Amino acid sequence: MGFGVRVHIIEGREFKGVEDGGGMSDPFVLVSVCGQKDQTDKFDKCSAAVFDKMMFFEFPDISSKEFQNGTIRIECFDYNAMTPNVLIGQFEFGVGSVNMRPGHEHHNAWIALLNYEKGFDPQGFLKVSVSAIKDGQGHAEHGGDEEEEQRDESDLSKLVIMPAGMKLKPMKLSCCVYRAMNLPEMDAIGHCDGFIKMTFGGVDVTTEVQNGQKDPTFLEELQLPVMTPSMSDGVEISLWDDDMGISADFIGTTIYSFREISDREVVGPHWAHLYGWPESASEDEIALVKDMKPTEYRGAALLSFATEEDKGARVGKKKCEKASEPEMVQYEFRLDLFQVAELPEGLSDDSVYVKFGLGSTLDEANWKTTEIGELQGNSCSSWLKSKKVGQYKLRSSWPIIKKSNVYLEKQVPDLFVDLYHKSSIPFGEDRRIGFLRFEYNLKNAKQLGRGEIKWHPLTKDPFSGCVDKGDIPGFIQIRMQFGPRKALPRAEGWPTTRSADFLLRAHIYQGKDLPAADEEGTSDAFCVVRMAGQKDQTRTIFETCFPRWYQTIELDVSLPTNTELLPNVNVLLYDEDTFGADYLGRFAVEASMLSPKFKYELGDEDWQPLVTGEKDGKPVTTGVVLATFQLIKKTDIGRLKKSNNYGPSDDNPDGILDIYPEHVDCIFECFLVGIRDLEPYMLQECSDPVIFVDAGDRREGVMAETEQGETPNMSWKELLQIPCELPTKEIFAPNLNVRVFDNRLLGMATVGSASIPVAPYLSWNSLELEPAIPEGVEFADMEDDEEEDLAPPQDVLPTDRIEMNETLHPVFSEFKFDTVVRGGQIGMRSIPDTKPIQIGGEEDEDLGESTKKKDPVKDRLCLEKDWETSPEGFSRSNPRPFDVYDVMRLSLIHISEPTRLLSISYAVFCLKKKKKKITKEK
Repeated sequence: MGFGVRVHIIEGREFKGVEDGGGMSDPFVLVSVCGQKDQTDKFDKCSAAVFDKMMFFEFPDISSKEFQNGTIRIECFDYNAMTPNVLIGQFEFGVGSVNMRPGHEHHNAWIALLNYEKGFDPQGFLKVSVSAIKDGQGHAEHGGDEEEEQRDESDLSKLVIMPAGMKLKPMKLSCCVYRAMNLPEMDAIGHCDGFIKMTFGGVDVTTEVQNGQKDPTFLEELQLPVMTPSMSDGVEISLWDDDMGISADFIGTTIYSFREISDREVVGPHWAHLYGWPESASEDEIALVKDMKPTEYRGAALLSFATEEDKGARVGKKKCEKASEPEMVQYEFRLDLFQVAELPEGLSDDSVYVKFGLGSTLDEANWKTTEIGELQGNSCSSWLKSKKVGQYKLRSSWPIIKKSNVYLEKQVPDLFVDLYHKSSIPFGEDRRIGFLRFEYNLKNAKQLGRGEIKWHPLTKDPFSGCVDKGDIPGFIQIRMQFGPRKALPRAEGWPTTRSADFLLRAHIYQGKDLPAADEEGTSDAFCVVRMAGQKDQTRTIFETCFPRWYQTIELDVSLPTNTELLPNVNVLLYDEDTFGADYLGRFAVEASMLSPKFKYELGDEDWQPLVTGEKDGKPVTTGVVLATFQLIKKTDIGRLKKSNNYGPSDDNPDGILDIYPEHVDCIFECFLVGIRDLEPYMLQECSDPVIFVDAGDRREGVMAETEQGETPNMSWKELLQIPCELPTKEIFAPNLNVRVFDNRLLGMATVGSASIPVAPYLSWNSLELEPAIPEGVEFADMEDDEEEDLAPPQDVLPTDRIEMNETLHPVFSEFKFDTVVRGGQIGMRSIPDTKPIQIGGEEDEDLGESTKKKDPVKDRLCLEKDWETSPEGFSRSNPRPFDVYDVMRLSLIHISEPTRLLSISYAVFCLKKKKKKITKEK
């Protein structure tokens, strides 16, 4: 009799972060069923993840009793590379109880994860489908019932399956809405017909409508029933304008945390500030920025919250008493405006100005406008002349913040600094180019009161049309202070400065893991260096996410001698297209930190993270660029050249100032075993795969390729040789680029790509690796009369446990892979963890160590013999080669494409020096 279990790990939410993880985890899920195990991929630094992993467990030999008494254990761990993984939480199903359910399954069920060392507080939630069947039964199939899915998402708190010993507790969530103020004008007649809605877990309740009022009074308590622990956490308070009871217009919103409310049981009366979108914004425009926090201030509501256990809680509302309002205090907002730089090219030589303030823009007491500045090119420093045109302040009254709870600590609206383009058309509308936004609360009150001179990147206004797609809004240099007027320190004096002529030297070496912008999973990348209105760019390196420019850019700039006022050096990366260029990302370097001397020895600190976007107010980075900079006064150039601190100064024949490091002519050898699990691509089977391998140079003769395959599980067993120049210094080491194509009727289609760092395989680097291949085992004839010496294969087989050699080198601490990207999107994907393969013996359940003494060399030779004599060769029905290429340390890599992973194995890397020739010219 046969038995089977199917487990689908769909998604997870609200994983509790580890103590040292900044509130985030690196979660993966391990499933154990009657002694068999499988796991999902790992996700980095997140509290929620979509795993979408289907697992199958078959048991042809166990008894019916063992099956009925078996368990399905689902454990979620926080991954650690160097220390044991940390359990986030777990859940267990009884196999027999699942089998006895209708359809023999739990379908799309949410389960609460418990870590009993931390009590009965859920440590996260997983959405899973689990089924268990016997002979004659089948796994249920579902066609995607939309109503069922909608029910799942509308009230998850009622659908969570709790572990044994844990019960759901009925609670009542109450919100008292006292009054609102500063509502915008929404109607042609009257001001606003406002009402407030509370939404939680897909259920909502509203106040009565207050017609035609700017500052309406509600005095209503809104009530919702909640089952805890709850899958939902966001409590939304939204403000609406009623249109005669037929429809309603959205005005603004704010979000509360149910857990923060319930932890305190009562959150006293406080002002909640509501934000929305401009009235001119269309639904399509808003849909494009749905992940962005609304930017328009739309009023405030006086609220309080409470939670209590209540079995009879219902959706409803009732009247409440008037509450005492928070104490008010006068705040002062000081702004010293100095410069703007790197504005969009389309605004060159136009006029700009700044508006700053907080709260409603209709209240003139809360906002102030600066003098107009005239752009010189795309920069302006006219406000630097004196404090008469550059120094401003305003005063307004807001609630005093208190250290009581998070909501009483942030009763002051967000602070905005907006940069506007002045219309050149009479009575034309000025447009906001970009803005800065600051939250004021107890956590950052001290920082906002310091008054430091800083350059800030502007956030693009998504609705004004001032900034083209792929461009940046620019940068602004300000000094700002905000806080209670009596508590602020004395205002800083106006900085004085003169101008001088400087030479900026930007040494752009190479990039790694850059975003892919083309369909082939690569980019045609070039860098634009900008400073003080001047710019220049590198050459373009085509078809790679690991470009090597080795080029120096020089800019003549006029800069302030006061180091506080120096503009940043901005480097923008673009992907060259036939028509124009796509923006990839940027990084900035503070000019005040630059040395006039050339840096001969580079280090890890010279890798600049590439900022590709923003999430939750924090920059998102993808890839790095190796670059150094010099900022030299023109009068000091001669002195630096005499002391040999100036750096390279001779152009190559193409007129480019090269910084090409010393290289050695080499041959990189890659023994490519085969490819596995090549799934259909673009609805067509990949039956004719070809693999190309290069070390950064894709010219004919220096790029290796396999023969055309005949199956998605092709076995080549080819030794590929890639002639290349490799640097003598490890920091310049390139990546081995692997690309998979499928030969189709209309040409070669790119299926995916991956890149492997070469640094660990350099025979002259500082890392010593023991050879992995025992004597007597050879893959190909390595003899070559022209070779001077042969470096040993750079692979490792520790005697106690088999691990990939990459784990021994710091370059591989984070292994990223190119993603084939379509539709202009950019992205990268991390390699999934690879579980070690044991040569002999059974694994210990906890440690995964072999309990049988192993003889690595003997076992290898046996496997090699079996492999060579096997009539089937490499095929799914012959699992022995999988043991061979893991034992032989052929590294398993994954080539990624947006919708799936393809597996390709590569291995036995070695380097052969053809000549001991030092190459200085590319």
